Amino acid sequence: SDNRNFVRDNTAPTFTMTSPSNLDLVGSPFNIVGACETGIDVQISGTGVTAPTTGSCVAGTYSISVTPTSGDGLKTFTFAQTDGAG
Repeated sequence: SDNRNFVRDNTAPTFTMTSPSNLDLVGSPFNIVGACETGIDVQISGTGVTAPTTGSCVAGTYSISVTPTSGDGLKTFTFAQTDGAG
């Protein structure tokens, strides 16, 4: 016979962005900083970023350099960090 142990994960990662704040004025490129679940990549995409990018979550934090699309104005970014639970 053979035995296996599995870890059940029903909790999605805890993810926050701490900098810059909503509606802050930023240059190009700029760093997005926040808290995340260690070991799971953070994805940044959306119509406000020139290209989707991924960064590592190390020791519960991330800092990812992004380049917004050209032109002044409001830019929309989408952030995600997902594991098996969502």
